[in-house]
Amino acid sequence: MAAPSVRVLFSSLGGSKGHDHPFYRESIERATDGEVETIFLDDITGKDDVVNEAAQRSDIIITTLNHAEEVKALFARLHDKIVVIGATIDSSLLLEIARLKQGSHVAFVCLGKIGGEWMASRIREAGISDLHFETIGLNERESFNVDAQGLDKIYASTAVVSELKKMYPDKTELFPMKLEQSSENLLYELASQTKSRGS
Repeated sequence: MAAPSVRVLFSSLGGSKGHDHPFYRESIERATDGEVETIFLDDITGKDDVVNEAAQRSDIIITTLNHAEEVKALFARLHDKIVVIGATIDSSLLLEIARLKQGSHVAFVCLGKIGGEWMASRIREAGISDLHFETIGLNERESFNVDAQGLDKIYASTAVVSELKKMYPDKTELFPMKLEQSSENLLYELASQTKSRGS
């Protein structure tokens, strides 16, 4: 008899404002082989009945480092398994960006500006500082269209890269993210424990 699927609740900021939630959802599905329900903080804050029902449907609640405090505040009293995961970027991307001409204008684009800022901060942490950075949410259409004319390169999250490639095919590249190894290991372990208990 097959082990039951792990029921995962992934909680993030609202889709248009937040991080690259499709990337996280797909990564969680791969690591846990579970059923993943995405719920946005914007939609549940102040709605205790919705929060209670979501917690009861789940074996594990997962969020990202950016939203850990809010998610813990909402779910900690209802659920004993709240897991915080993080993402990182491929070293080949860092090398590519480091090779850009000094002073190049580069945009980091996600669903919302918060995601773009996360992308840019990973580049700064790697010591790359001789470029002009823009951080943009695709929901900020007007400013994006104006800014794009002076950009040398656009790095886009998986959630927005297809759309941007249609608009700016010569400038747009994927900003490849992956789960941090420790986060991936933790998810595998939790999924395995949950399945064993349910079998």
